[in-house]
Amino acid sequence: MVAQQKKPHTLGETLIKPSILKAVEIVLGEEGKRKIAQLSLSDNTVKRRIDELALDIKNQLIHKLKYSVFFAIQCDESTDVANCCQLLVYCRFINEQSIAEELLFSQALNSTSKGS
Repeated sequence: MVAQQKKPHTLGETLIKPSILKAVEIVLGEEGKRKIAQLSLSDNTVKRRIDELALDIKNQLIHKLKYSVFFAIQCDESTDVANCCQLLVYCRFINEQSIAEELLFSQALNSTSKGS
């Protein structure tokens, strides 16, 4: 939830966990508080969980591409709001009787994207 709201990862440990501990202590008492206190919401834990989610999504997409009869790849260059060039790679494939489109890859480019 912290990552979805695009807030600093330390927010979980500095604000959310103390709030939860206080609420659990009021509702469930000291025993419940001790159990909840064992949960880790550190910056490293949140980052690791985000990385695990990203890897799982990537593996699911690769699995769908491998078992698709046909697929197509499209490359596109774009400039974001910070005026940085981005290389985007999309894939289209057949997924359960319909055509699906997913972002496969995104990478910042070191150079500009002029026609020359």
